[in-house]
Amino acid sequence: MMLLNQFNAVRHVKPFKPLVVEKMTLISDVSDTVERWLKVQTLWTNLVSVFTSGDIAKQMPTESKMFKKINA
Repeated sequence: MMLLNQFNAVRHVKPFKPLVVEKMTLISDVSDTVERWLKVQTLWTNLVSVFTSGDIAKQMPTESKMFKKINA
């Protein structure tokens, strides 16, 4: 992304500008998707600890069983 930003700032990029902008958009979208996926994984990891052990799992046995099935 940094290289594409550098290319985009150069005046000789005019013939390639649409391609550079397209690639910058693509890389940005991929980066956003990876960031969201990492956030989901972090939240899921927190749910695993909640539903597999502790008082919450004992207080919510049905939900705990459902979560264990989904997690498997």
